[in-house]
Amino acid sequence: AKLRWHMDTSFPRFGVGGPRLRYAQPTQRTPVPEEDLPPSPPPPPGTKQRRWIETLIILVWIGMIIYELIRQGGVRRVQLAGLLGAVTIGGIICQEINKVWPFRTSFRTSGGAADSGLALGLVLVPALLASILITAGADAQTMLVQYLGVSLSFSCVTILTLVASSGLGTVGTSPRYLMALLLASALLARAPLRTAGVDLSPLIMNLTVYFVTLRVCLSLPRCFTLGEGVTVSSAIALMFWQAAHLTYVATFGDLSLSKILREAINENLGIEPSAVPTSLATNTTTTTPVVDINGDEVIAPFGSEFPVMTLGVLTASIVIVVVTYFPNQQLRRLALGGQRKGPRAQAWSKWLTIYYLVLPLVLLGLVIPWLQAISGVSPIIWVFKLMFTSSTHMRMLCYWAGTLALAIALVRRKGSSSSAPAASDSSTGGATPSSAPAPIPNIIVRKFFHLLALVLFVPGLMVDAPFLGVSYALACALFVFMETLKFGRIPPLGPWLAAFMDGFTDARDQGVFTLTHIYLLLGCAVPLWMTMMAPSVQVPHLSILPYAGLIVIGLGDSFASLAGLYFGRHKWPGTSKTVEGTVGGVISMLAGVWLLGHITGTPIPASSWGWVGAATVLAGVMEAATTQIDNLVLPLFYYSLFLLTK
Repeated sequence: AKLRWHMDTSFPRFGVGGPRLRYAQPTQRTPVPEEDLPPSPPPPPGTKQRRWIETLIILVWIGMIIYELIRQGGVRRVQLAGLLGAVTIGGIICQEINKVWPFRTSFRTSGGAADSGLALGLVLVPALLASILITAGADAQTMLVQYLGVSLSFSCVTILTLVASSGLGTVGTSPRYLMALLLASALLARAPLRTAGVDLSPLIMNLTVYFVTLRVCLSLPRCFTLGEGVTVSSAIALMFWQAAHLTYVATFGDLSLSKILREAINENLGIEPSAVPTSLATNTTTTTPVVDINGDEVIAPFGSEFPVMTLGVLTASIVIVVVTYFPNQQLRRLALGGQRKGPRAQAWSKWLTIYYLVLPLVLLGLVIPWLQAISGVSPIIWVFKLMFTSSTHMRMLCYWAGTLALAIALVRRKGSSSSAPAASDSSTGGATPSSAPAPIPNIIVRKFFHLLALVLFVPGLMVDAPFLGVSYALACALFVFMETLKFGRIPPLGPWLAAFMDGFTDARDQGVFTLTHIYLLLGCAVPLWMTMMAPSVQVPHLSILPYAGLIVIGLGDSFASLAGLYFGRHKWPGTSKTVEGTVGGVISMLAGVWLLGHITGTPIPASSWGWVGAATVLAGVMEAATTQIDNLVLPLFYYSLFLLTK
């Protein structure tokens, strides 16, 4: 009968107050969508073959990493390799279980409910960290083992939680049940992580941040697949862990893990140890000659504050979004609910006032003091000096601003001309076919922004890589803030941003947030950030690593789409992408690697071209096989493969 008794302690409107027993029907808690979302399309023919191609690529990739970990020897590396293999098999099993018991979530699906992306999402961050561990120096083993162990714990606990709850059909429906499964799974994963040398003291805190973030991703309809949600949540949890560690260091003193990280950052930036302050809380900013990752000497008066500020800006942007989410959500509900008159107009004014009061309070009272505490300098003064005290930086800013303005004007002009109605002919009473401009396919416009990323960021990466790294973080924070304005339709920019961005969306932008442009920026930035912060990476082609995202997204993805659009004849199973497009993307990526190697003065040796070619082919086939957002997946995948090349 599924009826329940419960105690109602509220005072009734009539009669005697006090607690009473009430016999009531259970209410089914089904989320009411704020707006009609398009239904998930059915899987196209050949989807099963496409999934197995993607799974085979994942197995080859993880097999290479496990082989290298075992070949290097050591008990900890062998145990971590075993855990990584178990996570890979568990992710594939979870993806198969999802076909029988679909997870009851609001995640975006691509090509059917079973295409959750779990097999790739569960291993993406751990495999990237394992690749860095393989190529890192001996002085950074402790730090990387901790990060890899924690990221593996995220995947292990996710697998155990999904397997335990999928048969009951309660994934994401009960926070208390989810937390109970979280604690039980953490206890099960405790023993193998301890034997692998992972410090378990921050494990519960990291798991809590991870699952809270995953829960937030789940509550945003159609914004993530399950695999993308796991990847984003893992990255955010690790970022918050490092931010909390830097906060502890700035408050209570130095710790060994922070010291190792800072020394590794200084080594990668070319900063002499004597020129680096002994504490992150120092207020001195001396002009220090820095040899950047391209081998060129530049003047950097900011020392090791570059990566600290990068991490701080990214963390602060997420904090601002979380704090302002509730008033933003209320504004969105009122904006989409119809005309704002009477009480609705009063509610709109109230929540808009709250939003504009909370935003500066959080920015001035929390974010800026925290950034100053962890970096030791005023962030406003630091950014001002960074932008306007160097002629090189000012020229780069003018170049970026002019190129962006020209690109946006060109896109808006082409978009308006394509959407303009055809001129009518009065003699025939109809439209003149010759006067109607040919419409530009949306895929061409989207790939135009990928090529624009090449034009914008390759010169900056060659001139001053640390400055570009901080600029990436500031631009990413600006994109996130603009997306929150669009989400709540907050004037004056919110309605205009919503109208402008809706013209460039596709089937993967189904949710309340549009994330592909943020993923595009992150895909270009993460390889540079990882190269700046990766401790003592020892590879023969280090100067090519920061360009990995630009190569695979700006060149490979763009030319694959163009080649497939104009020359494609043979389609991959289960997708509209073509073999000819994949070949064009692979050729363009190899040409980009060769050209950048000669430009940076470190060409790829002839003995390494076999490994580079194999890694590029795997990345090209992965671009055709995966249904996850390639701007997020492919840069991490290609960066990991590039680290494994010899």
